[in-house]
Amino acid sequence: MHLNIGDIITAYNKGYWRITRIEKRFVTPSNAYYYKSVSMNIGDEMSPLIHMELVVDSNLKRPTKKARTAQCDAAFCHKVTKQSIEDEKNKLLRFLEQLDDFSSNDIT
Repeated sequence: MHLNIGDIITAYNKGYWRITRIEKRFVTPSNAYYYKSVSMNIGDEMSPLIHMELVVDSNLKRPTKKARTAQCDAAFCHKVTKQSIEDEKNKLLRFLEQLDDFSSNDIT
């Protein structure tokens, strides 16, 4: 998955975010210890740090005050596409059908 500035993503933080900056990161002497198990050496490029601004929260409400920003490792970011929205919508519709079946069969 290739991320670009301006992409809408979901990330570690709740909500939908717009990428505002992509910061390249490299293994340094101070953090090399953490990457020995994956055979990374000083100077190797790591997963980038994604800087983002909240577009809508998890309830699809836009921020009302000043812009909310956050940063997250790219490994936790998932690009939002028309297909991913359609998949999520279908998942919710299936859930609602199951909930309706449950309520009509198991609740008096």
